[in-house]
Amino acid sequence: MKIAVFGGAFDPPHFGHIKVVRNFLKLGLVDEVWLLPVKSHAFSKKMAGATDRLEMLALVKNTYFNDLPVQICEYELNQSGMSITYNTLRALSQKYPEHEFSFLMGSDNLISFHKWHSYEQMLKEFVFYVYPRSGFDFALLREGMKALYDLEEMEISSTVVKNELLAGSEVGKLVAPEVIHYLSKHSLYST
Repeated sequence: MKIAVFGGAFDPPHFGHIKVVRNFLKLGLVDEVWLLPVKSHAFSKKMAGATDRLEMLALVKNTYFNDLPVQICEYELNQSGMSITYNTLRALSQKYPEHEFSFLMGSDNLISFHKWHSYEQMLKEFVFYVYPRSGFDFALLREGMKALYDLEEMEISSTVVKNELLAGSEVGKLVAPEVIHYLSKHSLYST
């Protein structure tokens, strides 16, 4: 089976993540998408706890991907230390040799991709699908990457969502009601 790993902080998961997965699956390039929440961010991003992010992601999966071949992969959450994409992809390939793994990321990651651990070797071993993100073109695309040119750009970011929440603004157009309820119940991203 062909599996695309969609890694991210999912801090919080939002409608942009949902759009990316649904639009990508329509292309028929893979059989399944695995949502991979990171345990700790390689570039020192401060995030909500792993349990909260995992529970919010499960709410999104159960509501918006129930009819689609989408799974949540907890591999990185169960590791110690920093999340390294190359190590994760290799480990998943070894654990599930019957599957062919690729990685799905936003075009906003292209500018810092050269900082990813073993990025050149990783591109030799795995295909990287690059989803268009508003304000980030494909100019820095590398060999081994496949730009998804004809898909609607993702305009939402978790940072925007958190900033809106901190400002006390309504985020119903950015985040699923189930996630908003969870955020409120657990007082996440509030002042």
